[in-house]
Amino acid sequence: NPELSKAFVDISSEVAGIRRCKDAQELHLMQQAIDITCQAHRKAASIVHEGSLESDLEAVIEQTFISNGAVRAFPSIVATGKNGAILHYSANNERLQNGDVVVADIGARYGYYCADITRSYPVGGRFAPLQRKVYDLVLETQTYIAGLAKPGMWLSSKDYPDRSLNHLAKAFLNQTEFGNFFFHGIGHFLGIDVHDVGDYAKPLAPGDVITIEPGIYLSHEHFGIRIEDNYLITEDGVVCLSEGLPKSAEAIEALCHGEAV
Repeated sequence: NPELSKAFVDISSEVAGIRRCKDAQELHLMQQAIDITCQAHRKAASIVHEGSLESDLEAVIEQTFISNGAVRAFPSIVATGKNGAILHYSANNERLQNGDVVVADIGARYGYYCADITRSYPVGGRFAPLQRKVYDLVLETQTYIAGLAKPGMWLSSKDYPDRSLNHLAKAFLNQTEFGNFFFHGIGHFLGIDVHDVGDYAKPLAPGDVITIEPGIYLSHEHFGIRIEDNYLITEDGVVCLSEGLPKSAEAIEALCHGEAV
């Protein structure tokens, strides 16, 4: 019916714009999801040792979600050794071996709002020299990009590469020998969906919540490293909402040794 069709208007872009800017209640729910995810990471780190299965970590993670009134926001990625260089690995059935690195990319959904946090853990409690070099570079990249993120920057924009976090991250890593091993974008909007709606053609604005998640994936060396945190865009920068979960190499190693950090 042509007349009836005129009565319908697509307002999805308007709704997406409204969803980008989080109010206080939304941020409260997101913080709950983030805190639960951080707790799950700590519990998973405590069983990162030789002989554990990826699925053992997955079970601990999801038990933590459920016991805190949450569910998983997406299928948990727990990828050890060579699997850590596979971006969307999902089998979660490999056994951990000393010398591996485990990439744990997980997120709880609480009150319909999502978290999305990644840490990379050394099996045996210590990063090997090359692993440590790559880990420190990934963390340096994240710190650099978080320092640039603010209103007026873009998550990714080919039209404004000098103000595009994605382009700036790739340029930063291209100064190193590992520039060709960062295969994905620097981040995405976060909210009711893990990869939340929002117009990437528009610059960042106060109230946006984004991820910053650089990674380096060396399949020929049988490991990958990714570090991902969740950030609120403020009037003049960002606040890391997942700051409660340590991420320095020393702190990560301490978590794997069962030490309080």
